[in-house]
Amino acid sequence: MTPYASILIPTHDRASTLAASLRSALGQSVENIEVLICGDGVTDDVREIASGFAERDARVRFLDFPKAPRRGAINMHRTLEEARSDRIFYNDDDDLLL
Repeated sequence: MTPYASILIPTHDRASTLAASLRSALGQSVENIEVLICGDGVTDDVREIASGFAERDARVRFLDFPKAPRRGAINMHRTLEEARSDRIFYNDDDDLLL
C-alpha cells in the first residue's frame, strides 16, 4: 500500500536527539506513513539508533550514505527519490513533530 505521507529525517551526528525525533514522527495520528532516515556520513551511535528503529518498525527505512559535500543536499535528494508518497514532510533530527 502506498503510504499517505513520507517523512524525511536527515541526520549526521545527533545521536542524542534522533530517537526523540523518530518517536515523534512515528507517533502521528496517521499511521500509514513511511519515515526515511537520510544518513549523511553518520556516526556509529546514529547508525545504531537508525538501524534499530528500521528493524523494529516496517514504516522506517534507513538510507546510510557516505558523507556528501556541504550539508548533504545530494543525499537528501537521493532520499526524496526513494519516497513512495506524494506528500513529503521534512523533520530535522533534533526537531519534534507534535
